[in-house]
Amino acid sequence: PVQSLLQVEDNNQELLPIPRRPFVCPICLDTIEEETSVSWCRHAFCFSCILEWCRIRSICPVCQDAGYEW
Repeated sequence: PVQSLLQVEDNNQELLPIPRRPFVCPICLDTIEEETSVSWCRHAFCFSCILEWCRIRSICPVCQDAGYEW
């Protein structure tokens, strides 16, 4: 499995690698294809998903932030 660069400390103060999971699009709930993010809040989505979402609403579907005009 792919390992992340993130690590955590256990009780013995050793750094242990955290397995990296594929990013899941919060709109389609599938692995992100052609990743893009909303620039003001940094949430990531499939490009096609966020494009379709923004035709309906101009806010982030995760945090509801409307920090940017589309």
